Amino acid sequence: MASAEHETRSVLDQQSTVPYVAEGIDEPFDDDKIRVVLVDLLDGWARDRGDGQGFSTKAHVTTVGTVHAVAAHAHKLGYAVVALLDAGFTIEIIPLVRAAYESALTASWIAQVPDALPAYLNRNHRQQQALRDTIHQAGWMEGDQKIPADELEPYLVSGLSKGGASHVVRLCADFLVGDAMYAVYRGLSWMTHPTAAVTDYYLEIREGAAIPVLHTTAKTGDEGPLLVTWVHILCSSLVWSARALNLIDADRASSTDRGRLRDAARELGINEFLGVTPNAKFRGEQAERQRARTTKQ
Repeated sequence: MASAEHETRSVLDQQSTVPYVAEGIDEPFDDDKIRVVLVDLLDGWARDRGDGQGFSTKAHVTTVGTVHAVAAHAHKLGYAVVALLDAGFTIEIIPLVRAAYESALTASWIAQVPDALPAYLNRNHRQQQALRDTIHQAGWMEGDQKIPADELEPYLVSGLSKGGASHVVRLCADFLVGDAMYAVYRGLSWMTHPTAAVTDYYLEIREGAAIPVLHTTAKTGDEGPLLVTWVHILCSSLVWSARALNLIDADRASSTDRGRLRDAARELGINEFLGVTPNAKFRGEQAERQRARTTKQ
């Protein structure tokens, strides 16, 4: 098994010509090459994961359903990115790349940490209740209206998994390369929210001028390497989310689906799978055993 240090270099190599592109790639990616990889991944998903397919698994059916849905969402975001790129957009793809990246992290986490799914569901219930309360406070709802989440008791989960379901930094801590994964997420977030990094693309200070020129379109200039980086992160996210589903779906474990993901990972220079730490698995197993004992009582 590769060491965490090796995986970190494979996931995020700051010394490479293009940040995030791993060591060992025969030729640096350019815009055309990375787009070919992206389209191939989307075509492969559509071919191997067509609508209406069943599955065979030893995992809980809700786990498989959730991982599938998150992975499917990541791929649909990929189609949206292709449309934006074809229309000439650049930095506008970053919020979609971040969402696909977070989807890959979530799918990989739920597929491997035993109490991740209950923690994920608990968070969903809390979010429903918080939304209802906020709508009520805004004056858009009269009376004390009940929602399905009010009738559900929270699942018993470990404190760390509860944190992982609510905060990306804590979720990333469960991965062997957690610091690197969170660094990528922070970079994408920086370009997703209305930050100075974003506004700078719409302002231009010309030589000798005291007042900036205002643009209605982001002026990316010579941002080819950065665009390649963003699409590379998206491609990696598609590999990781599909591989997480492949892990728990026995029908696909030895199929061509697994092979195409391995080939894509090799071409991208990444590990085909995001592994979690042994502690995360052990903690989740303990929480699940405790929940099972509590349920029987």
